[in-house]
Amino acid sequence: MMKTTIPLFRPHFPEETRLAIAKDIDSILRDGSLMLGAHNVALESALAMVAATDCAATVNSCTTALTLALDFLGTRGNDVLVPSASFITSVSSITFAGGRPVLVDSNPETLSFSLDDLRRKLTPQTRGLLWVHLTGAISAEADAIVDFARSHGLFIVEDCAHALGAEIGGRKAGSLGDAGCFSFYPTKIVTSGTGGAVVTSNRALDAYVRKMRLFGKRPDDGQVDALGNDWFLDEIRACVARHHLACVPQQAARRQAIADAFRDGLRGVPGITFPLVPEHSKPSYYQFPVFLSSRDDQQRAMVRLNDEFGIQCKKIYTPTHEEICFRQLNDGSLHQAADMLHRSLCLPIHAALSDGDVASVIAAVRIVASDLGKS
Repeated sequence: MMKTTIPLFRPHFPEETRLAIAKDIDSILRDGSLMLGAHNVALESALAMVAATDCAATVNSCTTALTLALDFLGTRGNDVLVPSASFITSVSSITFAGGRPVLVDSNPETLSFSLDDLRRKLTPQTRGLLWVHLTGAISAEADAIVDFARSHGLFIVEDCAHALGAEIGGRKAGSLGDAGCFSFYPTKIVTSGTGGAVVTSNRALDAYVRKMRLFGKRPDDGQVDALGNDWFLDEIRACVARHHLACVPQQAARRQAIADAFRDGLRGVPGITFPLVPEHSKPSYYQFPVFLSSRDDQQRAMVRLNDEFGIQCKKIYTPTHEEICFRQLNDGSLHQAADMLHRSLCLPIHAALSDGDVASVIAAVRIVASDLGKS
C-alpha cells in the first residue's frame, strides 16, 4: 500500500495568519480573557456579513448550533424533514431537540431534497425542514424548496457546515431560511479545531442561542430560566476562526480554480459525471465529488487511487438510513440518496494543493476510469 501523498483535506493557514494568531493567543493568555471576548464579537460580526444576516452567535459545535435553532423553532414533539444524504448530526440534532426526523430522498443532480419525496412526506405533524447544502452546493431548486416550506408554514434551518461563502442567485448560504448553522470542524473551510455558529435575522432566536450557550442564564439578571449548558466557543478558538475566516476570499478563489481544473480535465471521461452547478450558483467547494457508473466502480476507483496513486478520496457519506443507529428511519423510499452517495467519489480539494497535485489527481483519475471502462 502506497503512503498517501495528496490528502483529501488539509487546513491551510498562511504564515502571516499563523503569526497573527500566535500573537493574539499570547495576548488572550496574558489578559486571561478566555471566553466571549473581543475575538468572539469580531468573529460573530464577520460571520453575519458573510451570511448576509443580521445576527450571528458562536457555539461549541455545529451540532449544538443545529439543536438550539431547531429547539427554538418548535421542533419538540413534531416531525422535521431532513435528507438522508447528509451527515449523521443533521439527523441526530433533530432528536436532540425533541423532534422526529423524517428522512427524505435526494435529487442526484442537485445533491439536495427530492421535491417529489418532500411533498410525499409532508403530514400534519411536519413542523419544518433541515436543509443540508451537501458538499457546499446550494440546490438548483432552492426557490422551489423555500416556496414549499413557506406555503405550508414550515420553518427552514440550513445546515451550512459545508457551505460557508456559498450562494445562489446572489443569496448567501445561511440567509435562505430562518437560521443557518456553520461548523469549524478541522476539515471545514474555516476551522478552529472545533466550534460552530448560528446565523439568523431573527433577533429572538439569536438571543435564545446566546442565553442557552451560557447555562440558560438571562442576560439581564443572570437567573437561569432554561436548561442550557456551557456551549460557548472559547476565546482561543474564536481567535483562530476569526483569522481563518479572513483567508476565505483567497482560499475560495483557489478552491474554484481547482474545481474548474477538475471539470476541464475530467470532462468527457467515460463513466464519470458531475453534479449540476447552475450558472447563478456559487458553491463553496468544500468537497468536489464526481460520480462513477456503479457502486462497484466507485469502490475499485477509491481503492486504486488511495493505494496505488497515494491520492486520498472517499464517498461523500454513508446514507444516514444505513447507519446502525438510524436504520429504523428507513421507510424503503430512499433509493436515489443511497445510489448517489455510494457512487460518489470526493477528490482532494483545499487551498494547500499545488498545481502539480491537481494535475496528478486528474491524470490518476483518467487512468483509473479508463481501466474501469475496459473491465
